[in-house]
Amino acid sequence: MLTLMLLTILVPFLGAVIIYFFKNRTLNRSIFFIQGIETGLVIYLIRRFLIYGPYHFVIGGWQQQIGIELGIDRLTVLFMLLTLILWWASIFYMWPQRHSDVKHLFFMLVLEGMFMGFLQSRDLFNMFLFIEVITMISTILITYQKNGTSVKAGIYYLLFNNLGMLIFLLGVILVYIATGTLNMYQLDSLMSSVKGQSIMQLAYVFFVTAMGVKAAFFPVYNWLPTAHAAAPSHISALLSGLLVKSGIYGFMRITDMFGYEMFNTYFLWVGIITSIGGVCFAMVQKDIKLILGYHTISQVGLIFTALSVPDYLAQEAGLIHLLNHGIFKGLLFIGAGITARIYGTRSVDKIRGVLKKAPIISIGLIIGSLAITGFPLFNGYAGKHLIMESFKEQHLVYWVLTFVNLGTMISFIKLSAIHFGESTMRSSPVVSKFIKISVLVLSLLCITSFPFLRVSSINQWTLSSLAYIPHTIMVDIIKYFLMMEIGYGVYIGIIRKDPKLIKAMRSFNLSFENSNLMLMFFIFTMIVFGTQLIL
Repeated sequence: MLTLMLLTILVPFLGAVIIYFFKNRTLNRSIFFIQGIETGLVIYLIRRFLIYGPYHFVIGGWQQQIGIELGIDRLTVLFMLLTLILWWASIFYMWPQRHSDVKHLFFMLVLEGMFMGFLQSRDLFNMFLFIEVITMISTILITYQKNGTSVKAGIYYLLFNNLGMLIFLLGVILVYIATGTLNMYQLDSLMSSVKGQSIMQLAYVFFVTAMGVKAAFFPVYNWLPTAHAAAPSHISALLSGLLVKSGIYGFMRITDMFGYEMFNTYFLWVGIITSIGGVCFAMVQKDIKLILGYHTISQVGLIFTALSVPDYLAQEAGLIHLLNHGIFKGLLFIGAGITARIYGTRSVDKIRGVLKKAPIISIGLIIGSLAITGFPLFNGYAGKHLIMESFKEQHLVYWVLTFVNLGTMISFIKLSAIHFGESTMRSSPVVSKFIKISVLVLSLLCITSFPFLRVSSINQWTLSSLAYIPHTIMVDIIKYFLMMEIGYGVYIGIIRKDPKLIKAMRSFNLSFENSNLMLMFFIFTMIVFGTQLIL
């Protein structure tokens, strides 16, 4: 079994090496074969988990304390499944343009292998190494278009994320000084005796800060929309749908291991503020990729809000929305990318008539928009509905999240204008069948994954929720259309008029220096907050 786990890391890497060194256009097609092998390996590992439960192994027969350990559990399975979906979609999207670009194929496959290694790693130092490699490869792919905007965005992404991981490394050093091990299973068993030490609290602050940078929490979020806007669209789909969630994945691992429940309220409000900030900036954008980029911040904040609460329903809701967000955001970025390529612009004010000129792409974007805004019968509704249910008794949080949902609705009402009207294009564009397959599969997943509204655990996928859906579904449909009416009124009355405040928000840009100051502020508040609670 350990061999199969290692192969999920090595197969993409070895395939990438073969493609790069042979530089044969016919051999390049083997990327589909490589991805097929990877899919088979992951499905087999998931199947074994569903039958036997979590499992882990130390490589090479070393002692657990010093060996490299890999493991599969509920969270790993969820992320591995999302990885397969988004990598297949991205490969199909980029194939028509990049099928002869061996360097791009190489980096795509290596990135997948490194991400699989990150998901299975059960050692803090190896987790750090995998994230560093992922960051460097992501930077290369962000800057791949080699223009001024992409290079600037890539350097910004690299510097800021590397600063975050330097902080993570400081946490690794502190943990090793305090415990003599970096194995996460051993640390979990030792934590009850060492978690009260100030050195462990500081290590926890460093870890969470680093994961906050990776996940674009407020106030360390500014790198994300810049990178998303500059990267090729299939890379944006991977960044938004999956790679940014490596921060959430790491946060969940670290938080579960340390068990510092005193930070829950702090994290709750970090999630809420991240959601509000992301949706406010998204509403004022005109660049279709910036709209989607800022909504990634908002949706990550929504997920983080749910996961920060020690309540089973809230955490279940957060994980469901995490999976579904990856699917519909991948669909939206791929649809936005091909639309921008067809029209030669990313401005939602200049794109019109997509439904007539590229109907499959338009329908995919409409499905993605309905999913992200939480329309019942689409997958985005599942997580959002459960998140709102879990905060029903906390009235302030509930209404704040309602505002976030309204802001999401307003943004996609603005975006919906691209589907209608008269296009300036005289003929219908030719859209590759590979891109159509990518859009159709993701669209289908946005619809067919809806019944899995309640997932009691990843190894017990049931349709038990169907018993209660009928008596709430009509009420939620009515609520959705009422919110759409309110959102349309706000859009017509305020957003579309583009007043000075809206223009000022759209042109606002946090410098790298000020972003670092915000990062220091985040660390400082974490230390102060934690110290006050312990004292």
